[in-house]
Amino acid sequence: MLLNTGVTALSPTTPIAFANQLVNTTSAPQTVTLTNMGIAPLSISSMAASEPYSVTSTCGKSVGPGAHCYVRVTFSPTTQGTKAGTVSISDGASSKPQVIEVSGAGTVVTFSPSSLIFGSQKIGTGSPPQPVQLTNTGNVPISITKMTLHGLDPLDFSESSNCPSSLNAGASCSISITFAPTRTGARSSILYVTDTGGGSPQTVSMSGTATH
Repeated sequence: MLLNTGVTALSPTTPIAFANQLVNTTSAPQTVTLTNMGIAPLSISSMAASEPYSVTSTCGKSVGPGAHCYVRVTFSPTTQGTKAGTVSISDGASSKPQVIEVSGAGTVVTFSPSSLIFGSQKIGTGSPPQPVQLTNTGNVPISITKMTLHGLDPLDFSESSNCPSSLNAGASCSISITFAPTRTGARSSILYVTDTGGGSPQTVSMSGTATH
């Protein structure tokens, strides 16, 4: 986030990063608080977002001394891939706009469910497999090149799938995850799926508890 000098404070001060968003859908809003740190009202002349982002706010035309308002940004990708953008706020604090950096990626790949929670599992035994359905919601085939387990405890989980190297438009395939812990306590891992659907690698988180 690029901040100009003046009486305006924006929080958070880091760029806004959206999670992967399904193409032709709109994300939940992310909120930035704008505070007038000065002793006089702060005029707000305009707010604008670059596509495929949109901005709304509670700020109106003026923010009183010491008061704050909320700037809400949404992400609506219409194509696959990474989308960098900005939100520009023109106000009385500076001759130059305040600029909020935003980023996200559009994707045609969905996972159902998007995370897995395993119950308690004894060390040395394996759980029943839990399925994850991967769907290509796009209009053309996508390539699936790799599936790997990473995170804190990747050796406590295993995956298998019937996913082809090329998944047709509108088609689905199944990924099976098994939990077979090697140490006691909370265990977790993340499945990374490398594909051409946008926002790769896609991820599915998983967790479980190992007991004696």
